[in-house]
Amino acid sequence: LGLLQYLVKSYCKHHKLGKSELSYIVEKMLPVLLVRTGDMAPRVRSTAIDAVIELAQHQQIKSLALVGPLLVQPLKQHTSWRLAKGRVELLERFVRDVGMSGSELSVKTIMEFLCPCLEHTNGEVRDAAAKLTLEMYKLHGREVRPLLPVGEEDVAARKNPLWKTLFEGFNKFDGIPTPMEQKAAILAAEKAKKDEIQKLQAEVNTLKELAAQGQTLTQGQLAAAVAPPTAGGVIKDGTAVTSSERPQQGLARKHTELDRTCVFCAEKREDFTDAGLEGHYLSECPMLHQCKYCPQVVEIAGLTKHWLEECEAKEQFRECPRCKEAVWVTEFDNHTKAESCLVASQDNSNRCPLCHCNIPAGDEGWRSHLMRTANGCAKNPRKKKTTGRILPRATPAAKKTVVRNPQAQKKNK
Repeated sequence: LGLLQYLVKSYCKHHKLGKSELSYIVEKMLPVLLVRTGDMAPRVRSTAIDAVIELAQHQQIKSLALVGPLLVQPLKQHTSWRLAKGRVELLERFVRDVGMSGSELSVKTIMEFLCPCLEHTNGEVRDAAAKLTLEMYKLHGREVRPLLPVGEEDVAARKNPLWKTLFEGFNKFDGIPTPMEQKAAILAAEKAKKDEIQKLQAEVNTLKELAAQGQTLTQGQLAAAVAPPTAGGVIKDGTAVTSSERPQQGLARKHTELDRTCVFCAEKREDFTDAGLEGHYLSECPMLHQCKYCPQVVEIAGLTKHWLEECEAKEQFRECPRCKEAVWVTEFDNHTKAESCLVASQDNSNRCPLCHCNIPAGDEGWRSHLMRTANGCAKNPRKKKTTGRILPRATPAAKKTVVRNPQAQKKNK
């Protein structure tokens, strides 16, 4: 190694040797060093790798682009696993320390060398190849995926620990949460929802106790027990009534009015008994949607999240990084390559999962879009069943409830 360094750094420069002589030295010495990268002694192996990298970084040798093509030559069938592992580790050092620019290396040539290594019989070779594959994806992104021997949609590949680790690593670089992270997020959301339901149930029980004792409710308690208020009071026959004009009615009547009001669209009807509300949720409420892929009835505002995290078919969906909508896995690559979807807005506005339009931010944006007959959502199948009138706002706690099935809604009430 000392003689090689002397030839390259001093002798060639002092005697002004040309590129042909320098090329001859490299072509004779490099194969010897490559063999040493598979040596059993760690120190010898490390020294050989360092020497190759030092050669590759030499200005005149780098301009000849001799080292890179030799590193990606296909391994012979009976090559020892140590030599295969050493070649992969050397290639990783070359990509990181020397770079691919001007080295006659491309993503395609490197992946053609790595693919057989990913399926090598030795685990250490596979692990080294997987590490370099992740590094290539970090540097070059989606150029790597089409060059792999299997795709993420391959069920057998997803069961293989190596490919599972690779695809999860790719998704992490793309900002897509892993299944474990998605599961943790779902559990956290369910716990928060359960806590909210328990809190609401405790408030309802308190009101019932006050009613049983015959006590008079305060204005705040009354507002929580009746239909949603406006700035001036409550809605009565479409007219705002102030607190001074509100008739003093019995608490039982207030609970009856609450029980006959849809907590999503705020529609109030006399036939909204338990059975009536159940039918309204299943087929009429314009704020809800019957999922096509599972038995759940879901708020349209949370339909995209339902498909990605809660639906029985959630494994068949992926979130598009451009429009942030749920896309079938089988159509995901074509969808992202086309780049024809509407880019997700950065101003906190909502995106309708039915008509794919941007709508104003906040709950009023959803109500206006989904319940107006004119200029509303053209894809909402329940819109024509409403009058087109924007009804009073639902109570904040009730608005956020996602209907799983009518029985669950009855329990929450």
